[in-house]
Amino acid sequence: MLRPVILLFFFLQALSHAAQFDPHTELRAIVSGDAEGVIERLSHALNSAAVQADPLLHARTLEMLGEQHYRLSDIGEADVLWKRALQLRIRNFGENSAEAGIGLAWQVRYHNYMSAGQLDHQEKAEELARRSISLLELKGDVLPIEKVIAQRERAYAFKV
Repeated sequence: MLRPVILLFFFLQALSHAAQFDPHTELRAIVSGDAEGVIERLSHALNSAAVQADPLLHARTLEMLGEQHYRLSDIGEADVLWKRALQLRIRNFGENSAEAGIGLAWQVRYHNYMSAGQLDHQEKAEELARRSISLLELKGDVLPIEKVIAQRERAYAFKV
């Protein structure tokens, strides 16, 4: 449990500067189980002018919001948010960009989750993981923690 929380903290730290929220407060809320509060604050940040004006920040905020729904086992809502983020990344950076590769990593996360009960998702997770990692070889605005997330999901896709 601690490693995902640490990854989430570093991701929130990167988002905090533009979205105007405190990652330390959010980390405490996550560790204490206040997922609903984190969702409320991220949803509020999502509607802020700063997030709306920056497509990459917007995508990252959607992804973190999706991660909170994932942590509550609301995979349907997580998938909707992750798909919106991927579309933002593709629309603003192109289908063949490192930024799109990160969006694909969140899709791998969805398919990894679904592959536990539906084996047809495993092949999709592996396919998207390969594409995600290959796109990360391109230059782009990708946070180091996002690369870790993509590698983690790739490893899990091939482990399952």
